[in-house]
Amino acid sequence: MAYSHDLRKKALGYIENGGSQVQASRIFAVTIQTLCNWANRRKRGLLPPIKTRKRSPSKINNEALKKYLQKHPDAYLREIASEFDSSISGIFYAWPIQ
Repeated sequence: MAYSHDLRKKALGYIENGGSQVQASRIFAVTIQTLCNWANRRKRGLLPPIKTRKRSPSKINNEALKKYLQKHPDAYLREIASEFDSSISGIFYAWPIQ
């Protein structure tokens, strides 16, 4: 399970300000081992680890999709898919981020 960067900073800040790891574990609902791992990563300069998902390339042109959606804002996914010669799931995953 991935924890937010904010939670990691708060938990480590709590420990640095005099709180115990046991208390931090209870307050922030993480295990003591997780807190130790975060502290070790911070010492090595690796906290927070940035993990981003990479989107696979799409055969659908994002600009063309945006223009189509501006002209046809109420179009169903199946209609858009037929316009771009793609699958419905392909259109869903290629949906432009606003």
